[in-house]
Amino acid sequence: MGEQRDDEVSRSFRALASVQIRIPPVAETRFAHLRARGRAHPRPQLSVATGAAAAIAILLVGLGALLASPTRPISAVSHVRTIASIGTCSANGPACPDQQQPSRQEQPSAAPAPTAAPVQVVRPAPTARVSTAPTATASTPPASRASPAVNLVGNPGFEVDLSGWDNGGYGRLARVQGGQAGKWSVEVANPGAVPAPAILNDSPNWAALTEAGTYQASAWIRSDFPGIKVTIELREYRNGTEVGEAETTLAVTTTWQQISVAYSPAQHGQTTLDLQILDDTVPPGESFRVDTVSLTRS
Repeated sequence: MGEQRDDEVSRSFRALASVQIRIPPVAETRFAHLRARGRAHPRPQLSVATGAAAAIAILLVGLGALLASPTRPISAVSHVRTIASIGTCSANGPACPDQQQPSRQEQPSAAPAPTAAPVQVVRPAPTARVSTAPTATASTPPASRASPAVNLVGNPGFEVDLSGWDNGGYGRLARVQGGQAGKWSVEVANPGAVPAPAILNDSPNWAALTEAGTYQASAWIRSDFPGIKVTIELREYRNGTEVGEAETTLAVTTTWQQISVAYSPAQHGQTTLDLQILDDTVPPGESFRVDTVSLTRS
């Protein structure tokens, strides 16, 4: 065992003797360049001193290791060579193998910071606004629809009876076949032996209370006796007193003709309107016919 230690120590000294401290060729070239220009400084001795101190430290460490571990031999030569190589690589410039930084492949690559994916905003193309000037249109007032006039006469055609009518005290009334619109009409006659009035009178008055406006009365008339003249008239009464009237007279023929009259009440709202169709001087035994009577207000 003692001989083995001696051999280790011996080999350690031999290794120490083989250590050479060299200045890198780059530094030597730099010094030569500076000397040529007269600006060279004395060659630095820091690397040589550092190498010598490292070698002595290696020797002491190796001896201490041998003395501290009698049962386990430690190769001082390996320690000497390792330290020597450290000094050598320090003098030459490049990093020593034990101090080299891990290669790019060995270095853990930091995960790249997540970058937000670019958001593509698609904006619709602006639509062209077409400004159109308002076109002038002729303002046409709405056509006024005249509501159909209401016939105030309750029994205009005498198709059933003579209700709503009387003779006003003169002549005779009778329903006869053959009318202007329907199958029947009314015959107004003088049954007497001398000329006398013959009248068709509304009773009661179809316009019991007058209103503002214009009243229009009409009827279809005919006669088998030539020379008879029929009058249609509207008379306004207030409390039995006549306050106004309007009339139209037509010479009748054997064919149906329409006769009409219009009147605006003078005291509407306070009066009544009487409708009569008559002939004041009907010869004895003669008559005329009436059909389709109407009384409206506008």
